[in-house]
Amino acid sequence: MKHYNNRRASLASYRCAIEEFAKEKSYQLSRYQEFTDLILKYIGGRVLEIGCGDGAWGRVFSENSRKLIALDLSAERITQACERAGNFNTADFILADGMVLPFKDSSFDTVCAIEVIEHLPDYAGHLKLFNEAKRVLVPGGFFIVTTPNRPVFRFYGKITKEKDPTHFSELNFFQFKRSLKAYFAEVRIYGRFGWLSPLYKFYYIRRLHKFLSKLSPLCKGLIGVCKK
Repeated sequence: MKHYNNRRASLASYRCAIEEFAKEKSYQLSRYQEFTDLILKYIGGRVLEIGCGDGAWGRVFSENSRKLIALDLSAERITQACERAGNFNTADFILADGMVLPFKDSSFDTVCAIEVIEHLPDYAGHLKLFNEAKRVLVPGGFFIVTTPNRPVFRFYGKITKEKDPTHFSELNFFQFKRSLKAYFAEVRIYGRFGWLSPLYKFYYIRRLHKFLSKLSPLCKGLIGVCKK
């Protein structure tokens, strides 16, 4: 997989990189699966999923909402998500750009962007997506968004050799929180410690992982719950 420079990558090369990687790798589970109960507290009514990928969340969101609109910039991912979701009359999957949403203002009760913003071409893309998410939310609606915690995730990646060539724009804890607060009235950040995930099958490891996840700035993954 070819790497593209964050600031210099053209939109065309960026889209090629996303599409190319979609053909190379499929994600059956979300890294944030353990947050399902937390996320579902805010799912209901009309839900927009930005960056649905292979549809790891599509079925869950469909079963817990009145209507789900799921979009992705990759045609390959949309095809995979449709196949995975099955026959749900409450779900539509469309090819669209999360930074320029094709919806009217105040169209959704909840907007989700799980494992998405790190794949945007640059930091300016984050702000565009946050602004669009806020625009299409009803007053009092919720925006659920995640990001790898850049310094921790990168350090972990060096140890485990884990990397994703489409991570163009990761944020650290403080950048993530500051950016969201610029757009939303209420912001709460939760952590996913991540370091112990390979041993998660053990009960006491899960309990330790849950405790360490309260130390958000030290966590590998972050999830923001934002209210308009």
